[in-house]
Amino acid sequence: MKKAMNITGKIITGFLIVLLCFNLYFVVSSKITGGEPKVFGHLLMKVLSGSMSPVFETGDLIAVKPGDLTTAYQVGDVITFRSAEDASIIITHRIIEVKVEDSFPVYLTQGDANEVSDTEPVRQAQVIGSYANFHIPKLGLFFNWVTTGPGLAIMLIIPGIVLIAGPIISLFREVMKPKQEEQAPATTAATSEDHNQPV
Repeated sequence: MKKAMNITGKIITGFLIVLLCFNLYFVVSSKITGGEPKVFGHLLMKVLSGSMSPVFETGDLIAVKPGDLTTAYQVGDVITFRSAEDASIIITHRIIEVKVEDSFPVYLTQGDANEVSDTEPVRQAQVIGSYANFHIPKLGLFFNWVTTGPGLAIMLIIPGIVLIAGPIISLFREVMKPKQEEQAPATTAATSEDHNQPV
């Protein structure tokens, strides 16, 4: 029973360490880049609308392969780009037509779930990258929550406290154990003397 509890404790500790490291990486990476975290060379982005359903849905987390001004995209590719009207707005739609203006490609895009194409063409400089055909359903909602105050407290502070408190509790038990062992023989001796007293 004790061995099983030790194994369970190690598994929980390992899980908390992995969770803490992952959350730290996510938060620190987001702060350093000022945007989305990058894993294995891919940006992780949260889906905020259902315009690309059923490829991915609102709340999903998608992987985007970054590109540059020399990256060529074709009709059918799903690209992530910044809105021409507001650079803070990021859109992921499919290319339905490619044109060339001033020696640079211009992309006409449309969401798979939308009935009409996007009104503004996408310039090469607006493109962040292309969808890497990998997404995790609803994980974007979780990451969105992690960046909030309560989310940070639960996912960073609490696992940290548990990891620190565990060794302290174990050390306290080890320190208290000799005292308990010393008290046990004394009690036994006292009990033996009571039994040897004459009637």
